[in-house]
Amino acid sequence: MTIAIVSTCGTSLLTNGADAEMRKLITGCANHSESQLEPGERESLDAWLANRREAITKADSATVRRLSAELNGLLAWYGDNWPPQSHQEVHFLLHTDTYLGARAACLVATWMKRQGLGVHPTMIKGLNTADAEGFEAAMSDLARWCYEAFDAGGYDRVIFNLVGGFKSLQGFMQALGMFYADECVYIFETGQALLRIPRLPIRLDAADILREHASAFLRLEVWGQARADQCEGIPETLLLSEGDDRALSGWGQLLWDKSRDAILGAGLLEPLSERLRWGPELASEAASLQSDLRVRLNRQLARLARCIEGGGEKGDYNPGSLDFKQLCGEHKGATHECDAFAGHDPRRLFGHFEGPVFVVDRIGPHL
Repeated sequence: MTIAIVSTCGTSLLTNGADAEMRKLITGCANHSESQLEPGERESLDAWLANRREAITKADSATVRRLSAELNGLLAWYGDNWPPQSHQEVHFLLHTDTYLGARAACLVATWMKRQGLGVHPTMIKGLNTADAEGFEAAMSDLARWCYEAFDAGGYDRVIFNLVGGFKSLQGFMQALGMFYADECVYIFETGQALLRIPRLPIRLDAADILREHASAFLRLEVWGQARADQCEGIPETLLLSEGDDRALSGWGQLLWDKSRDAILGAGLLEPLSERLRWGPELASEAASLQSDLRVRLNRQLARLARCIEGGGEKGDYNPGSLDFKQLCGEHKGATHECDAFAGHDPRRLFGHFEGPVFVVDRIGPHL
């Protein structure tokens, strides 16, 4: 049985055992990157980091539990099975991109590796408490990371160890845990007893919203953002706002990732750009495809829309997975082609321009 254990990692290893002056320095620099530290701050912090490295290296298991909140939760989860014999667990250590957050996670990860644990320190950019907007963006990245890491069912069990880290992160991970973790674990108030919260029998049910606004969600995925008027009707909780621009929030990303394939596989979407149009053969060809290929076709047509809006073949967006280009001469009326499905499928989309509008005529074999 392969078990994935995700531990939120904070700076408890640094604050536990620190005097009042050092605690004040750690708190004041908690959200700083390396470049934001003053020379005197860096010197004092590095000296304390060296102290903590020595302390955890010499500590027995009981002492380690007092030093580190995340390791306290982890060792409580192992219980009588510590030290582990099978090493079938894969550990992900989520940490901030701050100077202290990254250094504390490195110390914890080093101790775990010395115990023979397979650990992957995982930094999420912007995952700190410096400002709410940056944290919301980090939550979107974290939701996507969880989807990519755990939605495919590559592990027999997924455990979220949420003893360490700051409260906002723990709260968000608890919510994500309802969808990705078999259980979330905390340390009870006594400091030793493990509190287990199993996955609740809930499901994401926003199908009507996602289907109604599928084109907007697909635009947000491919472009990374959209105008406010292109997102009208989408609940605010699913979006991040910056001026007139909108992007998917952590919850919006989670909803879309979970439901996207079912929605895009159901049928051909309308063009995402006024400069793109479907020819008469495309709809019938799309209808004859398997649903997984319709998903890939809809996403590819969204990339084509972005390509056309960005200037076409030599514009600012023409990734290798699209490969939009002019044909050498015409081919049954088509003047341009691009990959139809990306990946290893060799079929192409063929079309022609009518003024500024590109008409996708059909799907055909690679020439």
